[in-house]
Amino acid sequence: MSHHPIRSFRAIWISDVHLGWRACEAERLLDFLKHHDADRWYLVGDMVDGWMLKRGWHWPQAHNNVVQKILRKVRKGAQVCYIPGNHDDFLRDFTHLQFGGINLLPEGLHTTAAGQKLWILHGDEYDSVVHFAPWLTFLGNRGYDLMIVVGRHFNRLRRILGFREWSLSTYVKRRFKNIVNFITDFPYLSVAGDNVDKIQLRKPGKWDLKFIRNYMVIFGIHSSLFDIITFLMLLYVLKVKEAAGVLLL
Repeated sequence: MSHHPIRSFRAIWISDVHLGWRACEAERLLDFLKHHDADRWYLVGDMVDGWMLKRGWHWPQAHNNVVQKILRKVRKGAQVCYIPGNHDDFLRDFTHLQFGGINLLPEGLHTTAAGQKLWILHGDEYDSVVHFAPWLTFLGNRGYDLMIVVGRHFNRLRRILGFREWSLSTYVKRRFKNIVNFITDFPYLSVAGDNVDKIQLRKPGKWDLKFIRNYMVIFGIHSSLFDIITFLMLLYVLKVKEAAGVLLL
């Protein structure tokens, strides 16, 4: 039995739990919920992974325990606001409704103790990958699953060697998304015109070559990984076959 004291806060934000996904670490979240309390909870998107549940139902008792623990906090008087993300976007059809005392909202507004206003949303509405390359998101999810499995074995080895755990999937996902966002946002970058400050013209900015070199190395690795994932998707998922030199879907 744990004897850690319960820590209380005015507000706590939780996001990207992905209940319903095999890689979800529901036990860790449940432990967090047991030892933390707040007057207001914000569940900021992707709490439930509808994408994974469509592929195959997976809802163990630990995932159910997380839901029950949150509902118990509502019954004890806490305010819980659920703001859907892209993986649980099916809930956006039910915003401004209440389920089990949980307020389902398209976005939120929180006032800090200092009186500052915080605008709360999941952020996929402004994600260029989600809007302009949904196919990349689809393939990325498959690759992310693979990296989760590889990462588990990798961290097992790290623990044996005495190192801390390190998330390979999170690292690759963050770097890859930064690259894609940089590419898709490039046409919207400001271009110098006639109204540029004269001081800026005398001291023009220049590209950060170290930044570019780093991203070229990362992009090369990811490009190879993307090619492998694409080939496996075509071969095993889409069942593409070659006949008379023509690919048949």
